[in-house]
Amino acid sequence: MTFPTEAKAREFLALAPSGAVVVPTTHGYFALTSEREAAKPPKRCSICEQQFREYPNNARPINDGKCCAYCDDYVVTPTRIELAEFQRESPGVLTQEQTAAAEALDSLYAKYGCGADGMWAFEPKASHEDLEEAYRLRAIVWRKQAPRMTAMLIRADGTEVEITPKAKKFSLEELQALVGGYIEAVPHVPGGLDADDDMICNEEGKLRGMPLNRKASMLAAQLIVGDVVILKRGKW
Repeated sequence: MTFPTEAKAREFLALAPSGAVVVPTTHGYFALTSEREAAKPPKRCSICEQQFREYPNNARPINDGKCCAYCDDYVVTPTRIELAEFQRESPGVLTQEQTAAAEALDSLYAKYGCGADGMWAFEPKASHEDLEEAYRLRAIVWRKQAPRMTAMLIRADGTEVEITPKAKKFSLEELQALVGGYIEAVPHVPGGLDADDDMICNEEGKLRGMPLNRKASMLAAQLIVGDVVILKRGKW
């Protein structure tokens, strides 16, 4: 949990004394942490790349690193909610890998007595190791359910548009117009895109401060900014 001012953080701390201390975190906000954690060397957030002193949070599904409290509040948690909604709306047909992951996830929930309530009851109770394993398993389920279109434009605001090239394949000029500048193919990483899919993004997106693309980040299993195009390999 983060607070826009130190005064707000101390006000909250006074309502629920816990032995915690207030520390400055990223983006000008403040967070609560233990004195022991605050005394450790600063850590670097795997999402915003700024330094922070509070206890690190799991950055999945944005990436496999650890993030600051601000990014946990304003990037990771909203993304998890979006993915949960996507899962409810697009149940799909479970593959063998997906079924095994779902069964393992149910076992983890049952371990903490929250099988019926799912992740939202499990998250505050679970150990860090079990929490990381739960997000890994959920990523398998979500990724395999993602729609596979011949070509899809995924905008940073979350909207999706099925697109077709003017000819048999997308030209360089078409892709540059779609992502707003020079293009590059997003590298494939474990847990990300299928081997026969390519994601095209703006090569200078991060340098230009383009907004986070949560859906694309989930599909690619890494931080993606700006509008992207997903298409089959060989279609450009």
